[in-house]
Amino acid sequence: MSSIPNLPFFDSLLIELGREYDVPVRLSRYASAAPELLTLATNAGLTEDEGARALFVADFITTASEVPSEASDEDRYSSIFEAFKSGRSRNKSPDKLMHVFYVAYKTAIKMRSQDLFMGGRGMPRDVSLIRLKDYFISPYLKRVSNYLSKGPCGWEFALLSAALKRTYPHEEIQSLKIQSDNQKHSDLLAPIWKLLKEHEALHVVIQNSSVTIANMNETQAFLLFNTKQASLISSWNVGEGTKVSKLQTPFQKVTSFLNRPILNSDIVMLRGRILNTLEHFMLVRDAFSPANPMLIMKTPADDLNAANVAQILHLRGLDESKAGTWKNTLSGDQKSKPRPATPTTPKLQGKEATPVKKKGFFGRLLGKIRKSEEIDQQSPTPSAPKVSVQEKPSRGLLKRGSFATDATFIPQALVIEAVSNIQIVDTFDTLREGNYSIEGIFETDLKSNVTTFLSKPSLGLASTIMTFLTNLQPYLTDLFQNAFQVEDFLIEELFFTTDAKEKYIIKMDGNQHMTVGLLAQAPPDAHIEDWKTRGEDLEPLQRKSLAMRTNQYLKARRHSSFEDSTERIFGQNFAVSTAKKDTFP
Repeated sequence: MSSIPNLPFFDSLLIELGREYDVPVRLSRYASAAPELLTLATNAGLTEDEGARALFVADFITTASEVPSEASDEDRYSSIFEAFKSGRSRNKSPDKLMHVFYVAYKTAIKMRSQDLFMGGRGMPRDVSLIRLKDYFISPYLKRVSNYLSKGPCGWEFALLSAALKRTYPHEEIQSLKIQSDNQKHSDLLAPIWKLLKEHEALHVVIQNSSVTIANMNETQAFLLFNTKQASLISSWNVGEGTKVSKLQTPFQKVTSFLNRPILNSDIVMLRGRILNTLEHFMLVRDAFSPANPMLIMKTPADDLNAANVAQILHLRGLDESKAGTWKNTLSGDQKSKPRPATPTTPKLQGKEATPVKKKGFFGRLLGKIRKSEEIDQQSPTPSAPKVSVQEKPSRGLLKRGSFATDATFIPQALVIEAVSNIQIVDTFDTLREGNYSIEGIFETDLKSNVTTFLSKPSLGLASTIMTFLTNLQPYLTDLFQNAFQVEDFLIEELFFTTDAKEKYIIKMDGNQHMTVGLLAQAPPDAHIEDWKTRGEDLEPLQRKSLAMRTNQYLKARRHSSFEDSTERIFGQNFAVSTAKKDTFP
């Protein structure tokens, strides 16, 4: 389902060479205007076709500024000739080899400029490096390897390495010595990170410390993988008092529960708000890779681009296809450093709120819905507030455990991707957006403890959905209590999809009296026209419209009956009169 990010950029690069240069004319000139250079290429073991293209690369792509400054033209020509001969093992077409040279050197130029951009926006150095990997190196290897042929991708990786470091291409090919089985992304993780650290040393970027990255320091996050050995966990901005021993079981239970399909689909995103605060929680997972990477956050941001985050999670799943891949890669790179003393800040401590006992179906399901008039009531004889000292949460690791990784910058990069405004590629959230049809509407009266579910007769899955939501709540409660010290929350959105891109979404809202929600479905784009003509003349809705309708319905129930509210709010998009009605005590 998920794909590697930024692939369209490389699709355009593969066809850009012909737009930038009149390649056939320039190639023909070598035979007529520079036969001595063509002879030099053929003497090096290339055919005339290969020689002309190698000379074109040397004159217009791998120029003197792209190799060591002391290099002569003869050295540069010789290196490119040797690189072309090595490229025969990847593809016999000299034209394709020439295009890969072009893509590699254009990619290196783009990486250097993006590195400067991220430094100017205050991005930490390791975060910048892993984003360069995710948005440039990984899609480069994916697209170029498919362009050449299936097989080891060491040759094209060596070209990118030479372009990024401005070294001789043939020397990079010889030094890498990629074996024939090193064709998977995870097999190249160590050489990729080594290249990025060498680039860091050569391309000095000064981080702009005066810039604040939106929501980064206010967000707490966990990244975990469901591998065969254990759930590997790393964290960002979580206090050192959080114990790994208390987190492993809740994480594994949530992961195991979410691996169970609902409506023949897999949960990809879960989002909601933490009651009585301005914070939200979000869970995004890649359900279609073996490692099942999952990001869980508590953040001031109220939404994210699920498509972008899912793509990065997909790459993290490829990285961790072998348990501990990042940990092994960074074992010699990440040195343990003493943590600086964290300043303490005084916090005013007011009268403690009295919790209201949970009641009703969705009271158990979604967390405590407290009555606003029962919270933080003023004492008739106010006293001076107490001042307590609260430690500022550390941005470091969890307390070390047998399944914790060392790379805190990995979840930090995901946090920036998810909730900051620094995007390398600005894309539309194609994962969740679509043309949705409302399939069901439900409401729970918390006083009578009765849930009413209206659904299309063809759905017949009201009981399945209610059972899923009921069973999900205790797992989330246990997780949030241990990870974020949070108990009161309300799920606002669940998104699940199939590998065939059929989408389902549940939208919910609530107050101290009731909780309401709806279930909507969006078919694959190829089936939209068939879906519109299934005998129902109902207008589809976008995702934000579903949230708006849910909120409108909740407000309408303050002064209108169940029947009047459903007909008025959903009548244009849902056949209320013919809907099947179920009740759940």
